[in-house]
Amino acid sequence: MEETAENIPMSEHRVDQFKTLMFLELEKEMYHHVGIDWWLEEVKLLIQSWWERDSHNVRHMVLVKPAKPLEEDQKTVRNILGLSEAEDWPTHKLSSMDMLIWNCRGAGNARFRRNLWELVRLHKPDMIILMKTKVELNTMGMFFNNLGFTASTHVDPTGRSGGIWLLWNPSQTNVRVHDASSQMITTTISRQDYLDWVLSAVYASSNIRMRDELWNDLTTLAQHTQKPWLVAGDFNDYSSFEDKRSFSTSPSQNLSQSQRRSQKFSDRISSCNLMDLGCVGPRLTWTNNRKRWANTMVRLDRALCNTEWQTLFPEGYVHNLPRTYSDHSPILLHTQGKIKLDTDGSTRRHGGGGGFGGLFWDETGAWISGYYGRLEICTSLEAELWTVYKGLTIILQRGFNQVIIETDAEQVVKLLSDDLGERCPFWGIVEDARIIMRGCDCSIQHIRREANICADAMAKLGEYQPADLLIVNEPLEELRTLLVADIVHLSEESDRM
Repeated sequence: MEETAENIPMSEHRVDQFKTLMFLELEKEMYHHVGIDWWLEEVKLLIQSWWERDSHNVRHMVLVKPAKPLEEDQKTVRNILGLSEAEDWPTHKLSSMDMLIWNCRGAGNARFRRNLWELVRLHKPDMIILMKTKVELNTMGMFFNNLGFTASTHVDPTGRSGGIWLLWNPSQTNVRVHDASSQMITTTISRQDYLDWVLSAVYASSNIRMRDELWNDLTTLAQHTQKPWLVAGDFNDYSSFEDKRSFSTSPSQNLSQSQRRSQKFSDRISSCNLMDLGCVGPRLTWTNNRKRWANTMVRLDRALCNTEWQTLFPEGYVHNLPRTYSDHSPILLHTQGKIKLDTDGSTRRHGGGGGFGGLFWDETGAWISGYYGRLEICTSLEAELWTVYKGLTIILQRGFNQVIIETDAEQVVKLLSDDLGERCPFWGIVEDARIIMRGCDCSIQHIRREANICADAMAKLGEYQPADLLIVNEPLEELRTLLVADIVHLSEESDRM
C-alpha cells in the first residue's frame, strides 16, 4: 500500500540515506539533490498533492524511496561482492573535494558555456569559483542547475567590471557565507568526515589602492581565524621573478620593478601566515595574448593556505589547466588524493593481436576516465607496455602530473623503474615511456591481479575494437559490478594500512 500525505508524520521531513520529503508550494520551483547509498539498486519517485485547509493552498509532497525492500538490495550487492551475512558491510571514504577556479573574462556568451560545460564534464568539480563574469548571475537561467550546481552565492559586477560567483553541488558539500565584497567572498565549508574550514574566494583589483584594502581585510581575517583557511583566486600579483616572463627594452628597470612588486606580495602572504600550495601543469596562468617579443605571461592565479588547512589536507594540490576561452588558465584544486591509473594488457590465445585498457581514478576509487583499444600481433609483455604508454600519452595530453600508475605485470614495473640500458627488451617504447614519466613526475607500482579486474575487463573489450584508442569519460555498462568490487578492495586495503 502506497504512502499518502495524510499518514506521513511531519517529523519525517528530513533527508537521510533512504528518502527525502520536500514540500513544494503551487507555482514555485525547488531543486534538491538526493544522496542515495551506493548499494541501492533502484529508487522510485512519488509526487502527491493535497489541499491544505488552514491556508487554503494546494501543496505537493515528493517522496523518494527504495523501489524494493532494503534487505533485497543488500542481498544482491553481497552476492556480487561475495560477502556473507556475517561479514561487515564495506564502507567507502569520501573522495577529494575539487574546486574549479577561473577568471573567465565574461560569462554571457555561448562560447563560455561550451568551454565550462567541457571543463565540468572532464574534471567533475564539486564547486566552481568564477571571476570577472561581466554579467549578472540571473542572466544565466538554468545553465548552472543543469550542470548540477544548484546552490550559489555571488557578487555581481558593477556595470561590466568585476563579479565573483561561487556555485556548488549541495549534495556534496554545505557552504555558509560570512562576508561578500567586490574582491572577496568568505565562507565556511562543511562536509561529512571533514573538519569545517574557511574558504576565501579572491578577485583582486588591478587598482593598487583597492588591492591594499583587500589585503587589509585578509590580514584582519588571518588574525581572527583559527580554523583551516584556504584563499584562492586571481590575486593580480606575483610572488617571484620566476612567476613572470616578459620582454622589455629596459631589462634593468623591469627587473627592479618586478622585484619590488613580488617582494611586497610575498611579505603580505607571510604576514597572513599563509603559504603557496604551488601547482602542477603550466606554471604561468595569464597572458596578454600578444605575439613574440610583446608577449607577457604571469602567474596571477593561485591558492594559499594556512598551516591548519595543510595539516587537514596534506595531499591537497593545485592543477593549472590549459587556457581556453579566457586569457587566464582555469585552476583545479584537489583537497586530497592523487590520480591513479590502473592498466592491463591482453593477448588472444590463438594469435591475431590483443587489447589494452586503463582507468584513471582517485585514491578512493572515484572514476575519472578510462581508455581501451586494439593491438596488432604482440606478446603479453608488449601488450602491458603499450597499455602503460597509451595511458602516459593521455596524461601528457591532459596535463596530469604525479599520477601513480598501477600494473599487475611485475616485469613492466622493473623495465620502467630500473636503468637497464639499451639492451633491455623493447628499448624504444620503454625509453619514450620513461621520458613522459619524468616530465609528468609519475611513478609506477605493482598490484595484485585481483585488484586490477576493471583494467583487465577494459583490455579484453579492446581486443575487438576497430579503433586504436577509445577514451571514455563515463564507466561502461559492462564494468558496473566490477567497479563496485574494485572499490571494496580499495577500502579493504585502506583498512589494513
